[in-house]
Amino acid sequence: MNQEETTQEFSFEDIASQFSVEAPSGITEVELDLTDENEEQLPPVPTTELEIQEPKEEVAPKEKENKTVQNFTNYNSVVKTLLNSGEWEDILIEKEDGTEIKLSELEEIPEEEFKQIIEDQKALKAEDAKDKYVPVENLSEDKKAILDILLKGGDLKEIFKDPQALVKPYTEELGWDLDNEVHQQEIAFRKYKRLGHSDAKAKSLVEIDIKENELDLVAKEEVKIWHEGYDNKLKKIAQDLEAEKIAEQEKLKEYKSNLNKLAKEAQYPETLVKKIVDLGTKKTENGNIASDELYEKLIEDPKEALELIFFMADKEKYLAEKMKEVKRATQIDGMRKISRIAKETSKKPVETETSKEDTFSVEILNN
Repeated sequence: MNQEETTQEFSFEDIASQFSVEAPSGITEVELDLTDENEEQLPPVPTTELEIQEPKEEVAPKEKENKTVQNFTNYNSVVKTLLNSGEWEDILIEKEDGTEIKLSELEEIPEEEFKQIIEDQKALKAEDAKDKYVPVENLSEDKKAILDILLKGGDLKEIFKDPQALVKPYTEELGWDLDNEVHQQEIAFRKYKRLGHSDAKAKSLVEIDIKENELDLVAKEEVKIWHEGYDNKLKKIAQDLEAEKIAEQEKLKEYKSNLNKLAKEAQYPETLVKKIVDLGTKKTENGNIASDELYEKLIEDPKEALELIFFMADKEKYLAEKMKEVKRATQIDGMRKISRIAKETSKKPVETETSKEDTFSVEILNN
């Protein structure tokens, strides 16, 4: 892990949400009957917890940024914008007369009040950070290795299917004391069982280690094997994730190039080409491709989902139906229209022509 990664802050709620680590409640394998009843037994194993540390002090904003804020004349508009974007939290403000009002409901915000609101929002964020974040540099190397895996996109549930695999074996964190003879006996017994010996044979070998004063050495060598295996496993996981990340970046780069090429060959406008490429390749703040998030949003709307599913199920038929709609709309737009709505006609005086041959009159209507 590089220096930059070891000094950043990381949320342990992220770990808890992915994987709940519970240490074993005690030793469950066959125990040695080598001590008296009154002799010290193996200790219960404590629950693993990570100590929450105070967050680092937030860096004061630059003078240039302060001047920019002071240039605003409509502070109400600025506050509403920040609230709507989710950058700020809507809070209750207690007035001097004891009444309370929501920040979003303030009608007029003078400059001094606006400055105070900024400080209030900073305080809220600092309070959240205090409960949620810990400095990475205060963690053990094992915890840093786990965080490195998370930062590289690793899924703890998938990688460590057994919760105990996430915890380094034979450590004080799990209640082991390598200077305790009872613990040394248990570790040596487990070693011989791992090597394929029966319970009786394993007990005999432990007794021999005790008589020859080699129990301490045997136990520590076994612990060293497990610790090195654990460390190497975490390194291998991190290396594999890094390799996957690089391969994914190369694949995305090639995909972006092909998408851009095809869009231009289709003679799409330049602005549309950029929009399509960005949607298909850029990631959002949530770490997802923008087009994937757009799809998830649209698929939740039955009307939009119908269009998407139709297109995916039968692209040619979908496009044919859309062409029919466009053709029908074009024909309608190009037709001459005749109104069927009755109009009021104003009657005008009737002119009369009298024929010498005929005795009836002809009415001429002037429209």
